[in-house]
Order: sequence, then structure tokens, then C-alpha cells
Amino acid sequence: MLKKRTLIMVICLFFTCLVFAVNFEIGFQGFYDFEEFNDRIGVKIYHLAPNFDFVADIGFYSDDKYSFHESDYYFDHYFLIENGYITFRSFNNNIKFSSGIKDLQDEINSPYSLFFSSEKISQPYLELGYEDEHMFYDTRWIQLTSPSNKHFTEPKSMNYKTYGLKFGDFRFGYQDAVVYNREFDFFYLFNPLPVYFSQEIRASGNTMPWAEEGKNDNSLMGFFIDYDKPTYYFYSQILVDDLNTNRFFYPEKPQNPDKIAFSSGMTFKTQRRQFRFARCPCYSIYV
Repeated sequence: MLKKRTLIMVICLFFTCLVFAVNFEIGFQGFYDFEEFNDRIGVKIYHLAPNFDFVADIGFYSDDKYSFHESDYYFDHYFLIENGYITFRSFNNNIKFSSGIKDLQDEINSPYSLFFSSEKISQPYLELGYEDEHMFYDTRWIQLTSPSNKHFTEPKSMNYKTYGLKFGDFRFGYQDAVVYNREFDFFYLFNPLPVYFSQEIRASGNTMPWAEEGKNDNSLMGFFIDYDKPTYYFYSQILVDDLNTNRFFYPEKPQNPDKIAFSSGMTFKTQRRQFRFARCPCYSIYV
């Protein structure tokens, strides 16, 4: 039954690509670590247009990183949905709506980005954004673990916002994020204010009617700049998890450690290859 169903799906996908002019790609990669040979087979169907994107990208792996209940059927491979999302854009490309499962990227193009890993880590998400020639704004909800996941005791999600200004090839932006032990939070996604303000007014110690019990939310903030030219790309980024302001205002009270990370780098572009110089993220912690 499973083989018959898979064959029907392949036939349907093939004719869909023919009829609707959807792009279809198959790729193969081999890896040998002097002990064993592993491979990755990628199957990708996509359609990219000025106002609509459709991407379905699945990777089949033989490296035994995960146990898979149907591995025998897939010739000792497991598969991951690396990208499966749709994106709608307005006719002037200013407004964007995107949702699905995606390998989400940071605002800066670096292997040492601070808010999102440069590794391929796909997650369910919902994204709303606006961009014109002078500014940009983006808000995302990202599911980290679902409430029914057998490996975690509670759900966990993340909301992320970016506010930025553009001056030609130069960009300056503010980033903030919040991680919480719930599936979804309407307040964080649709409120355009930075999450710090949303988190503070909902604190259980307030007497306001919107104060909430049982919240254990952790917010982070940061800034970035980048400059993108045809021959080089420069960036710098900082992330702040916590600053110990008690040392200035209340030196007699308990002193929390500072938790700060930064990353900077430059990429030189040539016709054939790129040369990258970067400083890895560092944490400065003072007790």
C-alpha cells in the first residue's frame, strides 16, 4: 500500500511540474570520512515568481543520525523536510506574507550569525514583513517544540522582530527575540513594539488587568550593520541577553552577570570565489 501511494505521488508531482512549469531538481552528494561513505539525495520542487514563491525541498540521508521507522523502505535512508513554504508578496513587493517550514536565515550573511544559526535548521514559522527603499520591518513566529513532542516535557516557541533603515547599500537594524514555554503568543507576533515592552506589562507582579501568571519568557535584543557592494560585504552584529545595570544604580543588590555576544566580518567577492574574514562570536561575562 505504501509503495503504491508513493508511486502515485511521484506521478502526480511529475505531471504537476509539466503542466504548471514548476522547476524540478534532483541532487546527489557523497561524504567519506575515511571510515564509511554516506550520501544525501535532494529532491526539490519550486516556483519563484515576483509575487509568489512555492518551495518543497526534501533531503534523504544515510548517515544514521536519526532512527527512522521506515528506513528499510527508503534503502536505509531517513528524510528531512528542509524547506516547504509559500510566500506571497504585494504587487509593489513592499508587503510579504510567508509560512510553512523553512531554513530561516539571519539578517546578516555570515557563518557566525547570532540570532539564527547559519546551519540548516528548519522550523515551522509564520512571517509578516514590510520593506521599501528606506526601511524594513519583519515579525516572525517560530515553533521550536510542539506540545505533543515525545522528547520534551512542554512546548516552546520563539518570536523575532527586525526594525531597520536603509541608506543605499548600507543597512542599520535593531533585532529582538523572545523564547517562551507556550505554543503561540498573539501579543508578541502582532504587536509592533519591541518584545521587551510586551513582556514587562504582562509580568505577574503588576496590578494591571493584563498581567499574567506562569510566564517564563526570556527576551534578547541586538543591533547590526552591513554594507553590501559588488566587490565586498561588511557586517557587524551584537546580541545582548542580559546587562547588569545594578552595578550603576543599586551596587548593594545582587549583581547578575553580563551576557553579550558580537560578530564582525568581511567578504571579498571575485568572479570565481569569495574570501571571508570574520571574528567568531564571543561572550563577555562579568560577575
